[in-house]
Amino acid sequence: MTPRILRSFSACLALVAALVFLVPVASQAAITTAVSNTAKQAAIDAICIAGRTYRLVLIRGGHTGTYGASTTTYSAIGSDEVANGNGYTTGGASLTNRTTGVSSGTAYCDFDNVSWPAATFSSDGAALVDLGANGTLEGTDVVAASFSFGSTKTASGGSFDVTIPASGLGLVTMTTAGPLPVSAPMLASVLLLGVALALVYAVVRMNLQREV
Repeated sequence: MTPRILRSFSACLALVAALVFLVPVASQAAITTAVSNTAKQAAIDAICIAGRTYRLVLIRGGHTGTYGASTTTYSAIGSDEVANGNGYTTGGASLTNRTTGVSSGTAYCDFDNVSWPAATFSSDGAALVDLGANGTLEGTDVVAASFSFGSTKTASGGSFDVTIPASGLGLVTMTTAGPLPVSAPMLASVLLLGVALALVYAVVRMNLQREV
């Protein structure tokens, strides 16, 4: 390879390096993979619907069922609800002053604290039940969320209080699957690499023809 061709080839390789490595860095600098707070707000408002009646249903100590993401309706709790009487009424207590928002990336639904005075019972957790459009407690009413108290809580002739955290019930933490397998900057680099290699071929071919 003659010095002229070698210089041309080296210059083209330098151009390829600049196109491949500099362009993606500049393009990706201002992009963060995230679900917008606006979308999170819309999601929590679709779960805790304004104007609906919500009740906090207590799950008895020593319950036998499993409650969590797979719990769908109030009827699924059945005999695991705290028994009627001794300060508790079947169907739990109504929640008041609903507010929603997004804090530290988590969408939340907030209510006032709930209290059962003169209570004598134990509870392991609770379920947030949406009474639906008619506002009447029915077996088909949706369980919007389930909550564990961490251990069995007991009241003996005193007040059984459930304190809603100041930041509300953190119900929705939306995440993405991570970076896309093929991002726009990567695609641009591939295209530019193809253009640069074509340029290298053209320059080398032109110099070879001159040498001939």
